[in-house]
Amino acid sequence: MRSVLMHSIVALCLFAVLQEVALRLVFPVPEIVNFDRLHYSPKAFATRDIHEANLAHASFVWKSGPDGVSFRHDLNLNGFRDREWSARPASGDTRVAFVGDSFTEGFSTDGRNTLPRVFERLARGAGMSVEAMNFGIGGAGPKQYARLMRDAIPIFQPDDVILVLYENDAVPVEFKPAWLANPRAPEFANPWKPRLAHILGERRAGRRVPRRWHAKPFSYFAAVPDHQNAWSHPEQAEKLAQIVAPDIAEHMHEGRFNPAMALFYRFVETNAPRPLDMSRYLRAVDRFIRKRGATLHLVYIPTKVQVSHTYDDYVSRYSRSNVAGDLTGPEYQIHGSDLAGTCAEIGIPFLDLGPRLREIEAGGTKLYWDYDDHFRPIGYRTAAQLILEWWREPARVPGTRRDRNAENRPR
Repeated sequence: MRSVLMHSIVALCLFAVLQEVALRLVFPVPEIVNFDRLHYSPKAFATRDIHEANLAHASFVWKSGPDGVSFRHDLNLNGFRDREWSARPASGDTRVAFVGDSFTEGFSTDGRNTLPRVFERLARGAGMSVEAMNFGIGGAGPKQYARLMRDAIPIFQPDDVILVLYENDAVPVEFKPAWLANPRAPEFANPWKPRLAHILGERRAGRRVPRRWHAKPFSYFAAVPDHQNAWSHPEQAEKLAQIVAPDIAEHMHEGRFNPAMALFYRFVETNAPRPLDMSRYLRAVDRFIRKRGATLHLVYIPTKVQVSHTYDDYVSRYSRSNVAGDLTGPEYQIHGSDLAGTCAEIGIPFLDLGPRLREIEAGGTKLYWDYDDHFRPIGYRTAAQLILEWWREPARVPGTRRDRNAENRPR
């Protein structure tokens, strides 16, 4: 009898161990369980697989039908387009956090050709111990960047933060101190908590439980009749039809091209000539980052119509210009100069990619897609190379971890 009881106990223990191993293999848990992209994204994701709980191991597809391209984004357990993260970098690594919008996340390219991934690959190829983190969020802006940095920097403790501003971020910002107040206290996963208990707890709370593999991808843009697609609303559809060529309109209608691109020309021609003052915002962000031992760097990316005339005919098929001005002219390039002046006053290293992108485009290399407003893969690789060349020899900021880790980079 005792022998049977002992065998039963051993069998139950073995079953429990095997069950725990199996559940841990199938249902991973991020190291920081309360840090997720959805806390900062302005995008309202609506599918049967994704709701307001998290984007852990979710996937979506970004399409540009007129360009004939489609790219899948596989997100990590924190909902970002990157490898899985650890709160602490590997010993000896310089950790660089890239923060920005779709240009940082890498829309219209594959996962190997995002700015952070190429930057890291080139840096390591040059003998530097660098870990680049991709905190890019498509559709985000300065407010979301501040809130993201408020939480991410204390948690992940980067040595450097490279804030990438696209032209549509270069707008007046009424900075609010609340954006940087009360950083999120990280909740670390309990390694001893049975995985079944974790799964049941998440289910009871109404949160999705990610698998080891990525979920079936959904389309970033909803098709008509979804209310998030502007063509679903008759009045808006009527206005858009007066601007957009029929074949481009069909792509927008079906969720294969960004409907907001109909305002592309109008935004650039009205926003780019306006003087830009982001000094209050940048001072606050820089102060916050410095207090946590990191260094802020700023990179500015202009739109393709500010860089080259190559794209004018393509863009005119879906976005109407109201002025006869040359968008590559100097009056449309002032934001780079404005940001340079502000950064010089504050002491923030600054890179305006505009001049070099114009030179490269003038040499016959198309860095942007014809219709989509993002870089082609070669554009991302080119920009990452330029950022790395600039970053590796900036002015040192005494007292930062970056200064102490300078030996990681060859001179």
